[in-house]
Amino acid sequence: MLSFERPVSRALVHRQSTSEVFPTDLAHIDEDRFEVALQWPRRHAFFSTSPPDSAAVAESIRQITILVCHVAYGVPLDMKFLMTGLGLDLRKNVPLAADGSALELVARVAGSSIRRSARGELRSARLDIELSHLHSVGASGHGDALVVGSTAYWRTRGAGAGATPPLDRRGPLVQASTVSRASANDVLIVQTGRSFEIDVDRGHPIFYDHLLDHIPGTALIEACKQVAQVATMCPEVDLFGFEGSFQKVVEFDQPAEVVAQISGDHGRFEIIQAGQVALTASAMLRRLKTEVR
Repeated sequence: MLSFERPVSRALVHRQSTSEVFPTDLAHIDEDRFEVALQWPRRHAFFSTSPPDSAAVAESIRQITILVCHVAYGVPLDMKFLMTGLGLDLRKNVPLAADGSALELVARVAGSSIRRSARGELRSARLDIELSHLHSVGASGHGDALVVGSTAYWRTRGAGAGATPPLDRRGPLVQASTVSRASANDVLIVQTGRSFEIDVDRGHPIFYDHLLDHIPGTALIEACKQVAQVATMCPEVDLFGFEGSFQKVVEFDQPAEVVAQISGDHGRFEIIQAGQVALTASAMLRRLKTEVR
């Protein structure tokens, strides 16, 4: 039986703050099927968990993907991860926590497209994930992981890797209220005319809960959402469905532009840095009523 008593080791989900670790246990069902227990807080400084928003689901998928690779597939902690894809689907009837209690979820995970080295070490995998509460599926998605050694990792990153980030935020940021945020620290985009650039506060307690030398993938997804909120002039818009492919890491050396095409409840996004596409994504948009954070 899965336990919800305490979070797993923070190293297994690449987090520094133990309060930001969602998984609490993992069970091996058969060769490539697993179950993961998670606990979401009743209230979170950045995510909405009741009802859950795309940011909470995306971060949960990221943590589950990394946890399963480390624990179930035996990836050593010193190996490097590159998320090459992430998808999510929020159902209309999302699970809610009972009043006064945290939300306990079970993730059913299935591994596919498994690729191993000649020595049997995991090199890449897709993990399909269903998040359930009381046997009712509330969200689903997938995480695609590429596992490489240090030399290959830095070669993949290229010349911009490890660049010193700007001392100050680029600004001017869009108004926090236009992206359903209370603080400018949670705003991730700058608007110049009809163009948007990513600008993430490196002191942000969620996206940078530990030192990183690049802009994380979950921040790129959030930036797409915020561009959609501004473009539709609806702060309550969220990513009801999202399918993203990451082509390169977004570095600190040059600005990264978010290009969006919004038509009704559909959105297509590209994030471009130095003339190279870092992310391509499609999304279904919908309004999600949550508290302003």
